[in-house]
Amino acid sequence: MPLMLNDPMIPLALTGIALLLLFLSGWLAWPWMMASLQQSRIRHILSGFEHEGAVALHDVMLADRKGETVWIDHLLVSKRGLLAVQVLAFNGQILGSLRDALWTIENNLGRHRFPNPLRQTAQAEEVIANILGSKFTVQTAIIPAGGSITGSMPAQVIPAGRLRDFILAESEKNLSESRIRWLSNTISQVLIDDPAQKQKHMEEVMARLGDRAKLRRAKIIMLASCVLMLAVIAIVGLHYAAWAGEV
Repeated sequence: MPLMLNDPMIPLALTGIALLLLFLSGWLAWPWMMASLQQSRIRHILSGFEHEGAVALHDVMLADRKGETVWIDHLLVSKRGLLAVQVLAFNGQILGSLRDALWTIENNLGRHRFPNPLRQTAQAEEVIANILGSKFTVQTAIIPAGGSITGSMPAQVIPAGRLRDFILAESEKNLSESRIRWLSNTISQVLIDDPAQKQKHMEEVMARLGDRAKLRRAKIIMLASCVLMLAVIAIVGLHYAAWAGEV
């Protein structure tokens, strides 16, 4: 006997399908969900140093003399100097060394290469030196958000839970609060704050990793699950209206 609109199994079946799609979309989007949580956690950790006069800058985009952009997720200016914090929002196993120009991420999409984040910080260090007019060493902390570390990785690759201790372990450079403010203000004045350029940067990163299509699929599946849930609500509403009419 074919299923009819008033069949009570229809909303149950649609609910099951919608929940399955929600689970699938969550699995596909898991690296970005974890990265978002880690970004919030890192912001909270860095804000904990504000009582000693530190200044934290987030989503830092700078341009070198050739016009090429340099991205830093978080930049902490404190009495210990400059610290760049990069978050790796990749799902899978991460492999790389200090000397490698490219690191590797292995996941269900295969093997993908991405620029060594430590070398990116070295490029940012050069840009910051040009901005400030003097050489400043930029320390680096690499935080894997959705991935796991494989083999021997550089000491700068740490979990988010160790970030505060990592910062405290750095020797103080005796920078005064006025010097810290000058450094942060000088860098802030040359930041690229164009949303279009930042969006382009993120798309280039995801395209390089083959993850842009994966994220797009997650959004489509999540939209489909929402449509199914709306259908369930509509059908349940019809059932209730029919029941109320009989009463």
